[in-house]
Amino acid sequence: VHPHTIMNNMRPSTGISRRRRSAIGAAATLKRRRTNNYYHYRREDLAFFVFCCCIFAIPMKALMDWIVSQTFSPATVEVKQHSYTEEGLIINGDPKCVKTKSPIGSPFGRAADNLQLGPCAYFFEEKQAPPGGWLHDIDYFFDRPGQQLEAKEQCYLDCLRGLAEDEITPSFLIRAAQMKLPKVVQTLMDDYGMDPLYKVKSTDGIPRLNAVQEAVHGGYPVVLKTLTRGNIKLVIDNYGRTVEDYITMRASPIRPFHALKYFGIKVPETNLSPLIAFNDTEFEKLEERQGWTSKTDYPHEYDNTCDIDVVNELSREEFYREYLLPGRPVLIRDQAADDELQAFSKKYWQTTTDFHPSSKHKVGPTAYPSLTDQKACDTKLSISEMENATECPTMPGIPMVHARHPTNRDLELLYPATNGEVLNPTHSWAKLTEFFHVHSHRKHRMQLFWGGDGSGATFHWHLSAFNILYAGLKEWRLAPPLFRGYTGMPASKVQLDASFSLKCTQKPGDLLWFPDYWGHMTINHRFSIGAAIIHGGYRDLNVEPEMRARDDALHNTASERETIETLVPRHDEQAPAKTEAEVPDFFFVHINKCGGSSMISMLNERCPGQWRNEKWSSPALLRTFHCSAQCWIDRWGGKAWNDQYSFAIVRHPLARAVSNFFFLIDQCSKKRSKICEERAISTHYNGVVINALADDELKINLFHSWVEKAYKLFPPGSHNHHLFGSHAHNNDVYSTFNATMTSWMVNADGEIAVDEVYRLEEMASGGMDKLSTKIPCLKNAATASERFLAEQEQEESTEEHPHLPAQQQHVQLATKNTSPPYPDYERFAANRRTKEIFLEVYAADFHNFGYKWPDPSRLQVQASE
Repeated sequence: VHPHTIMNNMRPSTGISRRRRSAIGAAATLKRRRTNNYYHYRREDLAFFVFCCCIFAIPMKALMDWIVSQTFSPATVEVKQHSYTEEGLIINGDPKCVKTKSPIGSPFGRAADNLQLGPCAYFFEEKQAPPGGWLHDIDYFFDRPGQQLEAKEQCYLDCLRGLAEDEITPSFLIRAAQMKLPKVVQTLMDDYGMDPLYKVKSTDGIPRLNAVQEAVHGGYPVVLKTLTRGNIKLVIDNYGRTVEDYITMRASPIRPFHALKYFGIKVPETNLSPLIAFNDTEFEKLEERQGWTSKTDYPHEYDNTCDIDVVNELSREEFYREYLLPGRPVLIRDQAADDELQAFSKKYWQTTTDFHPSSKHKVGPTAYPSLTDQKACDTKLSISEMENATECPTMPGIPMVHARHPTNRDLELLYPATNGEVLNPTHSWAKLTEFFHVHSHRKHRMQLFWGGDGSGATFHWHLSAFNILYAGLKEWRLAPPLFRGYTGMPASKVQLDASFSLKCTQKPGDLLWFPDYWGHMTINHRFSIGAAIIHGGYRDLNVEPEMRARDDALHNTASERETIETLVPRHDEQAPAKTEAEVPDFFFVHINKCGGSSMISMLNERCPGQWRNEKWSSPALLRTFHCSAQCWIDRWGGKAWNDQYSFAIVRHPLARAVSNFFFLIDQCSKKRSKICEERAISTHYNGVVINALADDELKINLFHSWVEKAYKLFPPGSHNHHLFGSHAHNNDVYSTFNATMTSWMVNADGEIAVDEVYRLEEMASGGMDKLSTKIPCLKNAATASERFLAEQEQEESTEEHPHLPAQQQHVQLATKNTSPPYPDYERFAANRRTKEIFLEVYAADFHNFGYKWPDPSRLQVQASE
């Protein structure tokens, strides 16, 4: 280690007081002097230690440990270890491996991989930059460098050994199969006698899977062979089908080379030959009616064939039997009505403003460049430019694509025949309702795409989805979950191995479905427009601790398995159905420090018959005050949630954090030491002290110091990560809950479930008027926005906004939550480390709600003016 490195690392933090610095100096055993703002050891002391190293052959690591231990006394430098004594226990010193008392989320955002096996959890990134970088390589989820996969499986084996026998339920085997853990599967079967054909009961009629079916679903041959002991004649469903039947189906997740290698099965050639996807003549006529260019110069070879099944119609029972249970994708022809297709024609788009061919939109080399650390094109392109394959000036040679989550206004324009109602029974998305009981697209992630010739969505994966094409021609490449991955390469540059990938060409009106976690990518062969709805979650067990007794009781015998489809209920359907009279007319997701107290005050005053303040005790002590989306779903059930209007209010993540910090400081002055201790707030600078301070810079520095401290104490992925953002109000019983505002609004699948999200900054300028059209009881003689302004009084009335005239200053809320005076939140944006932490912790909020990091220089310019 270079001496300057040692010296730099020993430089006291600027946040340490002079008194603390002198204490550190007194505690050091080596004398030092101050030169050029660094501490230097005396030359004779350094010579002495070099002499010791040479004579006594002290290892360098031991020497460094000794220097640090002697220089910083335990009293002056406190190293905070994550304590899991209350919520969980680190297994064998691996911080990624935890035994927890309650479900926990992934530290890497949405937990797309099922990382929890009972109380055992391992933190494994959903995506990780591959060795060759995002622009030149693919991050295959199950083919990462080093010993990551081995460490993951060892974690679960070590955790299992520490569990009591009554903690391990039959559903563990299904989990282990889902997660591709062959050694855990072997242990559960050999040591605990678990049944590979066991399934748990369903209340919604959608089939869940036994462990053998899960192994097929994933395309995991080693897990499958372990579960079946190599018996390919084992009957695994109530249709009498065997392991061999599943493996030899067209587009089975168990690919032919694995079928031969592990099971000695040669897949029939008839199930490997491509099928004709559509009639060329009919496609040309439709293309002419839609009016978009049919020009394609893209050199990639394609044809109108599919490696997956292509059907003209599909009943619910056929879908369950042939595709959902075996885990196979399928293309259903001609599912879009003619009026739906014409709503995506060039002629119709020319009649709109938002989708007029001349309208410009944000584009990028991939649908969501930020997912792989890339940037969008810095120039917006018009739809006409994309139709003609115009390149981004700063990204030559890369076809551009546009992706968006459509707003209600977008849907009204794009689905005029149904007034924006996507799930109309006569239109393309009807299968989503028929197969999965989905009655509102708002509870799921709908996406709209368009791009020019050669563009497309690059290789990625997520939960299962339906995908419709409205214009153009789209080539699909699909890979079973075993081969799923992420890349930042443009779709046109990605090459997937033909031994495991499948292809299919989709024409307008065709609906393609793929199961959970299938890797997929698309390439447009001419200008194309498509849409997708990600639903997923049909395989999720959601076995909570309180369900274990019921889980054991459902353990069924071999004879019962032949006649009963036993499945697991979705978490959002577990709540008992309420009578229509009891269900609230609407649901408000009350996120802390986002104007929620004012909103509840208005609801109590004006909507007493429709809004009720309640408390309940399952799965924890919860109430309407600070109730998350999943809290409401648990309380009233998934159907009630889907049927009623739901909304939430958000604000800029930095503004929320600043407001929260000074609110907590105020609580410290009221001797609420438990809150202060929980959130790592120093009681020294309490509300009374802060009120007496006129130094804004000191207040700003206090906030930055707390941010860094809180980030270390409550890091992403820790059991108490939510404390970086807010007190949980018992919402931490849900695995999806964390520090972000997004986590307040998601369902058990990690998907935003509220109908509409309002930004606090816009509530007084029309947001309240819009909300009052949805909730009429909020209206009165004055406009809702005027009333909202009149209701504002305490929460942030002391925050200064020197750059705005008084009548335009920020929304002040009608609430008793007072805070000491503090500067405008944008003045807190200059600190580089705080910016880094916030862009990491609140990445989902910045992305989902359109916020940008403030420019602190703007305040200085406007203040001087």
